Formats: sequence, structure tokens, C-alpha cells
Amino acid sequence: MRTKGLEHEKKNELTEAIAYYSAAVDKILEGNEGDHSDPNLAAPLLDYGRALLLLSQKTIDLMGGLNLEKTLSNNLSAVAEAAEKKEDNILSKGKGKIFIESDEESENEEEEAAPVNGETAANYLQEAWEILDSARTIVLNQEEVSTENKDLLAKIYFFSGQVAMESDAMEQAVAEYQSSIEQLIEIGKGKGRFASEIFTYCGIACEYLGKKEEAVSNFQAAHDIMADILSGLKREDDPTGYDEDKSVLTDLAFKIQEVDAPKVSVKSEMDEFGSGFTKPLPSNSPIKDLGVFGKGTRGVPRSPASKVSSPAKRRIEPTPEEDPEGIKRSKS
Repeated sequence: MRTKGLEHEKKNELTEAIAYYSAAVDKILEGNEGDHSDPNLAAPLLDYGRALLLLSQKTIDLMGGLNLEKTLSNNLSAVAEAAEKKEDNILSKGKGKIFIESDEESENEEEEAAPVNGETAANYLQEAWEILDSARTIVLNQEEVSTENKDLLAKIYFFSGQVAMESDAMEQAVAEYQSSIEQLIEIGKGKGRFASEIFTYCGIACEYLGKKEEAVSNFQAAHDIMADILSGLKREDDPTGYDEDKSVLTDLAFKIQEVDAPKVSVKSEMDEFGSGFTKPLPSNSPIKDLGVFGKGTRGVPRSPASKVSSPAKRRIEPTPEEDPEGIKRSKS
């Protein structure tokens, strides 16, 4: 199921990918009598949440690249209220699908064919957040977090950070990225392309929060990693890959110098670097194999594994500085 989902995700057929990832989760639940704490659920839930994030980004692109910052300001409070009413989530005691709906409801949704709009994207993001947090909870609730699980956790935190950025919750995004880097460092993967990508996005989030020193520190860390990687490569071995990496390095050098420049949109920043870092997904992993957090402050520490809160209760909530008008957002 996951392999099929990955094949569709590579082709950007995200609706189909989500269906397969959901089926993979359902199959595990059927085999374990509805045990939602099964560690085998973590990886397919990561796939599921990532695909929902990508679908939200695709939806925004279909809207003409509209930044969710404005869209969420108008409708996220309604989305949050609706999310609170969901009785069936990943930690429910019932068996079967994560999001359970009646056949009648499904038919009605198909007939109505909801238009592609900001609320659609916001719903995808909220679901992605909940799914990814479910995966995080499952991993942290294990008696011992293995090296493999720390690698998985790093990816969960990274994509949670992406969801937070798309939702205009920059403080939360920084915390997620920092947690991701910490996991990579613990397993000796703090010097790879993935870490460089995380530092880059963390820098962008810090930049939009007005934390200039932390932004520069993160961009510098990302730059140093890419410079080190490039020093060990030869262009003749992979001209395209080498040129892409060099382009990222050039962009990072520019970012370090332009932190004081006027900001554009979060999405354009994410797209700029995303296009440079993105590589074809390897067949043996649903995540791109791209590597130490800079000198910025640590994010809010997570609760110990034994006290991890329910994913249904953990929400994305901008700080007053990020949400100056006091718009009601989802509650943590």
C-alpha cells in the first residue's frame, strides 16, 4: 500500500497517494485489533500527513499562489471549531479509518464538490498537523526510541514545521525545525543535505519573526553544510545535481546578506529553496534523503514521552506578534 502511495506521490497524484496511505493505516489497524499505539503506524502516518501537506500546497497553487496568511485570517477559526467537533481521530478506541464518515456523508461531499479555496487548504493543513502529531506521539510513547525511530522523528518534526509555516505559525515552526535537527544530530546525520534544508527553513521562520541574528545563524549553518558537501563532489560526475547544489549555496550566501531586506511572502521563500533542495524520492524511502542547529534559542521542549498530549488537542497557534489582530486560531 505504501509503495503504491509513493508511486502516486512521485507523480504528484496526491489524492491517490493519500488513499493508499490511508489504506495502509487501515490495514495495520485491522491486523492489530484497532490498537492506535502500534509503532508500525508511525511511518504510514508520516506518509499520510506529508501527502496532506503537499495537497494543501497544491491547492494554494491552484488558487494562483495565494499565501495562506490572508486566507487563514478569515476562516481558520471556523476550521478549528469544526476540528474540535470531530469525534473520530487517531486516538479513538474504534477500529478502522482515522477519519470515519458515513457513506451518506461521503456521497454528499462528492455531489457538492466543494470548490478549491482557502478553507479547503486550511482543512488539509489541520488534518496534516493532527496526523503528523499522531505519528510523533506513537514514536515518543515507545519505551526506547531507536536510531531508526529518531530518524523517523526528525522527518515528522520537519514536516510539522512545514505545516506550521504554511499556517503562519512561525514560532511553532522554529520549535519543530529545532527538534528535527536535534534528532539528526543524535544519530550522526547533522551534516547532510536534509539538515541544511531544515536550517534554511528555520532561518526563514526566524527572519519573519524579526529574529535577525538567529536567522543569519541558521542560514550560515545551512551554507556551511552545503559548502562542505560541494567540496567533496565533482561536477562531471553529476552536472545537474552539482549545479543545483551550487545554486542553493549561492542563494544561501545571498540570504545571509539580505536578512534586513523587505520580506515578500512565506510561500515564495519556501518555494525558492524547496525547488533547490527537492530531489526525486528514493524508492526505499518516502522522504527525500537530503543535514547542526545554529546559535538560535531552543524551541519549547516537548513533554516527556509518557506525558505526550493527545494529537487532537495539540493545535497550531500563532503568538500575539504573529497574530496582532487577535484572530482566533486553533487552541493548543
